[in-house]
Amino acid sequence: MIFSKTMIMVNERYSNKNSFNAAKNSTLAIETMIGENIHYYRSEPAPVIQQRIRDLDNECDIEKTLTISTSGLAIAGILLSLIAGKKWLLLTVVSLHLGCTICN
Repeated sequence: MIFSKTMIMVNERYSNKNSFNAAKNSTLAIETMIGENIHYYRSEPAPVIQQRIRDLDNECDIEKTLTISTSGLAIAGILLSLIAGKKWLLLTVVSLHLGCTICN
């Protein structure tokens, strides 16, 4: 019994350490990309920068639309599961999974 508790604790520590390292690596990659973008756009003319800002605004709008759509599908799946059967919960699971995948 003690051995299994110890193994669980070791696995949790290992898992947390891997999660922390993955997050740290992701953060470093994002910071590197931001630095490269700043360096690139520093020498670009104003119209190019303005177009990039418009593109980023559109990306944000698309993400909001996808988030709202997947949330709506999830709620619809829950309501339909109450009315028409549990099979509709699959719609909730799929929509939330796709929403997380697309937005991340």
